[in-house]
Amino acid sequence: MLKETKEFVSLLSSGIAATYKSLSDGKLTLTDIGNYINVFLRGEQGIQGVSEITSELADATPDGKQGVVDDVTAELLGDVPVDDAADIAALIGGIQGAVSMAARKTKKSTLTKVAAALNNGPIAASGDGWTAEQLAELID
Repeated sequence: MLKETKEFVSLLSSGIAATYKSLSDGKLTLTDIGNYINVFLRGEQGIQGVSEITSELADATPDGKQGVVDDVTAELLGDVPVDDAADIAALIGGIQGAVSMAARKTKKSTLTKVAAALNNGPIAASGDGWTAEQLAELID
């Protein structure tokens, strides 16, 4: 579902859109504070579940991650030039991919170490062994 990821990325997107809108006249002044209302409103919600983003992305489908990129693009359009919006969305997509890959590899590495520890401990004496894949199935 990527709820926490979407909320965090929405916070970032609203900040980027507000900054583009504020700088459209070439300067940032106190009168531009109104452009940041969405950022303030999304602040708590956007950062509250940040610690869950890595695990969300580890289990995310490609369609789910693309949905986040599509949401970013839709949110930026209007305040951000189309080319810039596409580049920002692509950057966020790339970051999602990198975090997702790292989380999966870390999870696999950790499970492999846990399986090895179990297999060298009391379980080894019983003759039953565990693989990282079996542990992943138990956890999921």
